[in-house]
Amino acid sequence: MAGTQIGTGVALQYPSWTSHHRCRGRKFLSRDLWEQLKDKKTSLTGFTINDVVRSGLLVPSSDNGVYAGDEECYRLYRDVYDPIIKEWHGVSEIPVHVSNLDPRCLTSVIKNKAPILSTRCRVVRNLAGYGMVKESDEYQVGAGIARDWPEGRGIFYNNDKTFWAWVNEEDHLRIISMQKGANVEQVFDRLCRGINAINKALLKHAQTEFSFHRKYGYLSSCPTNLGTGMRASVHMHIPNSLTETQFEKTCCQLGLEVRGRHGEKRGSDGGVYDVSNFQRLGRTEVELVQTLVDGINSI
Repeated sequence: MAGTQIGTGVALQYPSWTSHHRCRGRKFLSRDLWEQLKDKKTSLTGFTINDVVRSGLLVPSSDNGVYAGDEECYRLYRDVYDPIIKEWHGVSEIPVHVSNLDPRCLTSVIKNKAPILSTRCRVVRNLAGYGMVKESDEYQVGAGIARDWPEGRGIFYNNDKTFWAWVNEEDHLRIISMQKGANVEQVFDRLCRGINAINKALLKHAQTEFSFHRKYGYLSSCPTNLGTGMRASVHMHIPNSLTETQFEKTCCQLGLEVRGRHGEKRGSDGGVYDVSNFQRLGRTEVELVQTLVDGINSI
């Protein structure tokens, strides 16, 4: 990338995009807009506009290719983030965020449990007033938010290994509830109780809370996780009546995303895929879990 790393004092230059770059950062950061933003820098982490789009430049296969180094990024570089957020989340306007962590509001459960191996719900959270954090992933490395790995990392879990808190894995916290089988309401209930307990403890012992924006919802390093920051997912076998292509197309039509069993951009393992809600922003947590349930029941 032409330009500078944080703090070198070298003048920034417009990113040297090529025809191989397909990221939204390239699509929405025009040279004129870059000229307006190039001299700005966040007060906490010194993130510049070049740092925002660095990942998409260094990893041409990136879909979004933009990250935030701290919560101020979303205000300072709003003219870049907002069109990306709207396009990714499928909204014409970014709505005021409404949260609902009451599992009693679910209206139905998964009917055919046979294809479901396991169920998981996770949210990402960051602490208000702190910079986003780091992980050893090529996209985060490209963004410059993967320094100092693996110091300051850890995973805490309960005895049954059904509730996990990943500390400083891309974001400050990745809170996960999971178990074998298709009992999505039980998994979601555990997640809600865990989130509320952690938030209560933060307020009591650290006088802080999760970073939240009126419209963006819970702030994260990656704009694809804004809003609820939640993925409700199941590991399931593809029905025999569908090919892999048909299965992915059907899921997409139902508002669901298909990933490999072992994560994003990885293939199937024995015909088992990870199926989850695609949207994070513009809907409540309950609505997203219900989308997963209704989608699975429709397949």
